[in-house]
Amino acid sequence: MDDRFLCYFSIVQEAASELGRVFFLYSGEGHDLITEEIDCENLSGWLVKQDDIEEFESLWAEMDWGSIPDRFALDMVVAEWSGTGPDDIMVSFDFYNEWMRDEFEATGILPAF
Repeated sequence: MDDRFLCYFSIVQEAASELGRVFFLYSGEGHDLITEEIDCENLSGWLVKQDDIEEFESLWAEMDWGSIPDRFALDMVVAEWSGTGPDDIMVSFDFYNEWMRDEFEATGILPAF
């Protein structure tokens, strides 16, 4: 992996850590910022609770997305960056699909982040 992306990914992980979670990457989602210092892109993936990391990491490492239990669907997010350069990049997390937000709000089951 490129050092510029790793610089950005560490910011993503810091934002996840502030929520008591770890971000597991699934895919890039566009909205690129590439400079000599940093390579940012919105990222889809799972924002996993500390208690679930061991179980989830082994499933994630296999890259068999169909084997990931449905209960982790609540953890599927997009990490969205904002800022203008390497010194002011901020990352926030949003539900991967808007329909998921509506469905979970209707049931009263929302992830705590």
